Amino acid sequence: MSAASDGGSRARVWLLQRSDVVGGTKVLIDGLEGRLAARGVDASAVYLRDLREHEDARGARWTRPFLASRDFGRLLRRLRQERPAVIVTFTPFLGALAALAARFLGRSKVVSTLHTASDRVGRGVLWFDAVVARLGWYSGIVACAPSVAASYERNGPAYMRHVTVVANGVEPSYEPRRSGSGASGAGLGPSSGGLVAVAVGRLTAGKNYGVLFEALALAPDWSLVILGDGEGRAGLEAGASALGLAERVRFLGRVPRELVGRWLSACDAFVQPSLHEGLSLAVLEAMARGAPVLVSDIPANRDPMDAPDGAVGLLLPGHDPHAWAAALASVAADPAAAEAMGARARARQRAEFDQETMYGRYVDKVLEELETR
Repeated sequence: MSAASDGGSRARVWLLQRSDVVGGTKVLIDGLEGRLAARGVDASAVYLRDLREHEDARGARWTRPFLASRDFGRLLRRLRQERPAVIVTFTPFLGALAALAARFLGRSKVVSTLHTASDRVGRGVLWFDAVVARLGWYSGIVACAPSVAASYERNGPAYMRHVTVVANGVEPSYEPRRSGSGASGAGLGPSSGGLVAVAVGRLTAGKNYGVLFEALALAPDWSLVILGDGEGRAGLEAGASALGLAERVRFLGRVPRELVGRWLSACDAFVQPSLHEGLSLAVLEAMARGAPVLVSDIPANRDPMDAPDGAVGLLLPGHDPHAWAAALASVAADPAAAEAMGARARARQRAEFDQETMYGRYVDKVLEELETR
């Protein structure tokens, strides 16, 4: 549990998550906490598990009922002690759990936020979430993208009338593009002299990096830099070596956010073949840097790519390495067209996926709940 969870805080607003795991939700929580504080709201990030406890629970399906009951017990104890006015949650399960706990204790309004499509949520959790919504125990439900909201339509109109879309956003960048100079020209270390693709994200099966390795085997002019870490790293390193790509695929692990930005400004293409996403902050950050964006054709990626004024990126079949190799070849063959596509992506990010617009809408929602309490 976080330091704030151990007794001293009496926050009026909780930003509730299972654990302090690095990723898009962590970025959102930290940013929202700061902006609420700037508006004079006593807000606190609250975590039910520490990082080690959370990592130990991954994959242990048989322990999940026990862990859920323990989370609920911890939540009840915290609610009795601190009595927040509003709880904002970041998964359907935590939303339903917090709403049940708040109902049981007769206090706290709950705003549930959805950051993943419903097909990535277990049936039991979907049922629990839908029942809580139909009973009117949520003050509101916020989805991070139109496609995420649409995926919950199976829960029926009684559920959907609570749903508002607040699209994810990132900070715009006004730094010039450095593509063509390679990594060495951007001060990022030695360059192989070829073209550089960059991927950003946790090293998990869902990120589908294997298809990139197969594509690289068909595109000898390209190398790949992966920023991020996770439980799948050893297997991915072995997979790259098995394809003879050990010298062309670099695993840099977790790096500071400013360094991520420098890589995105310097790369010749941003690549993300994920099998599932919410609305990826990494994609939006690549757009903000004007990188040519190549992503898997999944609903969450269609949201930012569906632009009326010309392509802002390429949507590709997630399991077809030949399509990815062909897309890389098209970027290499016409870098001017690729950079023009990246410039359109940068403009779209500023117009539609701005960080301050996103935070402003979250803050307005929280203030509304506080005022109507």
